[in-house]
Amino acid sequence: EKEISGLFRLVSAGALLAVPLLLVFKDQLVLLFADASYQSSAKFLPFFFFGWAFDLFCFFSILGIYRSQKTLPQLILFLLAAGIISIANLLLVPAFGLYGAAISFCFTKAAVFFISLVWFRKYFHLRVQPSFLLVLLTSIGCSYSVYVLSALTNVFILAVVFLIAWFYFFKDRFIKKRSQF
Repeated sequence: EKEISGLFRLVSAGALLAVPLLLVFKDQLVLLFADASYQSSAKFLPFFFFGWAFDLFCFFSILGIYRSQKTLPQLILFLLAAGIISIANLLLVPAFGLYGAAISFCFTKAAVFFISLVWFRKYFHLRVQPSFLLVLLTSIGCSYSVYVLSALTNVFILAVVFLIAWFYFFKDRFIKKRSQF
């Protein structure tokens, strides 16, 4: 469980920091997968990228299901997710249109992750460090900056953030190697 928590820490930081990096190339991504008429859809990408990241995190949190060998909790979680997205779509899509659908998707994935994380804690002790929230907030801030700052400024900001994250995750190896000399 400790190794899985360490792996989750690395994967979650990598996935969350990949979101603003991908958003720097949002226009090129839209052109790669569609034509220029879809260029306005680049505004929805942050919600989808964060939703997919939380979907990935959910797989880590539901490892408790496999450890407990019970399938009923998984069915309940699936039904709960269907209910959450249905309610969120009913509330958000009429008011915000496509933005509402994107927000609903992201909110549902995040809610299912946190619900499963709390619910399956008794079966599998996945540890989410406080640094997870710091990385999440940093990623949200960097994602926002992609839409308001120049590309060069964003590349500089992301380079600094990646260097700090790299040092944070690999500082133990660095310190261990230095102590061997």
